[in-house]
Amino acid sequence: MLSPLLPALCLLCFVQRSLTFLVSVNDDGLIVAALEHSDLQENVTAYAAQVSGEPRLTLVQFVNSSEPLLFNTSFHGLCYTVGLLVKLGQSWSRPVKTVPVLTKPLPVRSVQISDYKESPETGVVFEIEPPAGNVFSRVNISFSEGQERRSMLYKDFYKGKTVFKHWLPGVCYRNITFQLISEATVYQTALVAHSDITHTPVHHRTDSNEPGSAMGLPSDPPVLPTRLPPILLELRWLPPRPPTSYDGFNIYIYRDGNSTETATVDENTHEFFTELTEQGTYRVQVATLSSSGDCEARESAADTGFTFYLGPGGELLEELRERPQAVSVRLLDSSTAAVSWASSSESHNGSLVSVVSTTCLRPSLSQRMENTYCSEENSTSDVISNLTPGAQYRVVVYHTNGPLISPPSEPVIIDIEPTGVRELAVYPLSPTAVILSWQRPYHVAFRKYVLQTFFFNPVTLASEWTTYYEIAATASIIASVRVTDLLPAWYYNFRVSMVTWGDPPLSCCDSSTVSFVTAPEAPHISSVDYSHGVLYVRWTYGELFIDLSHSRMLHWQVVAVGKKGPEKSYSIDCGAETFVNFASFERDGKLPYNW
Repeated sequence: MLSPLLPALCLLCFVQRSLTFLVSVNDDGLIVAALEHSDLQENVTAYAAQVSGEPRLTLVQFVNSSEPLLFNTSFHGLCYTVGLLVKLGQSWSRPVKTVPVLTKPLPVRSVQISDYKESPETGVVFEIEPPAGNVFSRVNISFSEGQERRSMLYKDFYKGKTVFKHWLPGVCYRNITFQLISEATVYQTALVAHSDITHTPVHHRTDSNEPGSAMGLPSDPPVLPTRLPPILLELRWLPPRPPTSYDGFNIYIYRDGNSTETATVDENTHEFFTELTEQGTYRVQVATLSSSGDCEARESAADTGFTFYLGPGGELLEELRERPQAVSVRLLDSSTAAVSWASSSESHNGSLVSVVSTTCLRPSLSQRMENTYCSEENSTSDVISNLTPGAQYRVVVYHTNGPLISPPSEPVIIDIEPTGVRELAVYPLSPTAVILSWQRPYHVAFRKYVLQTFFFNPVTLASEWTTYYEIAATASIIASVRVTDLLPAWYYNFRVSMVTWGDPPLSCCDSSTVSFVTAPEAPHISSVDYSHGVLYVRWTYGELFIDLSHSRMLHWQVVAVGKKGPEKSYSIDCGAETFVNFASFERDGKLPYNW
């Protein structure tokens, strides 16, 4: 019953006694890991060292527990973590002890010193060539000034160059050397490593500020190169909550969308240090890694990163996480709108207003009338201009911090009423047909024209607006339509509206209306009789089922021309009673005329 607990008890015992695991860096820059005799346990079948700091975790097994392990690192001047692993049966344990160690930076290969052109009397340009894979935070510059040996720590090296402006004019500085220094802080303990000095010492004299020397102002203003002093990035995170099983973390650093650094640390390390030497937008991500066992290694999928921007002067701009709130858009006129929003709790140095038309691309090319905001356009102004009447727009606001952009605000949809038609006119063709013609403004967008008529319907005995015709919008400025099947001598109102592509669509305008009275038809003379000096004329007009009481015909006019007498003209009012009488006698009209 006790046998299953023995490995766990032995492992606990080993953890308590493994405090003598020794890790160091030798003179050749190699990591040395050694076991003491007291660390060895009977139940442990193998020992190994797990090295983190390289792009991938490295596991090196002790071939002989009495001989130390040597590990050649890819980076010099970087803090590595070495963990001791033990093998119980077929599986390796997690690190039972971890030791941080700072590798030694490689020495500078060559040095160049030149005058600083802006002030060669007191300024010099130091240029060093560190070997590839070197990581350093500061440079110890030593030199002899007269009989004294001096040194100074400098950290503002950008791509191996820096400017020093505090030497004395005309002085010879001798035996100038450069030593790289790497620094790290682990568990509140400072680690420091110095490179050797192997390059040839150099000399420089600042060739004085006496009158007539280079103290004169330059003829052209100087152009200083953009340089960023090395900036230490200290990255710290909290481990995932149990019961998550993991054995390390992957760190990814991107600059302007390109990967610049990838590293892996063990599960006991919750911080990472690196130097940033170039300006740009940085994205840093930390992913939890699970790789122990025979299964494929996996890392966490959640985005736990952050973004920041380093400017050319080393200024830091932080990521914006809060979206703009309470965005509103107010129309100033048919082509201009003002955008406003609530103040943000996050510090930012600008805002962007993004505008795109939701209606521009909906019509075909032959119908398209919009030519602005057909694709998304951004502006730093809070006033939107060059809007098109009749269009619909989607407005989104972003806050900016340099090149960093906040999440977008909730979109605001604005609809602008169309302008309506102009110069609506009626041209008669016959008593039952007319042509309607109108013009539209050039600067407007809409989907179709809707032609409506308003008249008294003698069948339904009601007056109402009804849609007569719909015409698809085109690029043409002038439009016309033929209206038929009208009632003669009838009063009509015609209205032409514009309907937009928006959702929901808008229409305008009720004021685009014109009135017109159609001409009467010619009456049909059914008979002409002459008796006892009296001429009888009978005629019919219109259709039997139409009530002419609402007609706009005012009177009948009968003209009779005799062979011997003068022309006679009679006018008979077309009152309601007259129409009723005609209806009683088959709508015959009689006109007595003394011949």
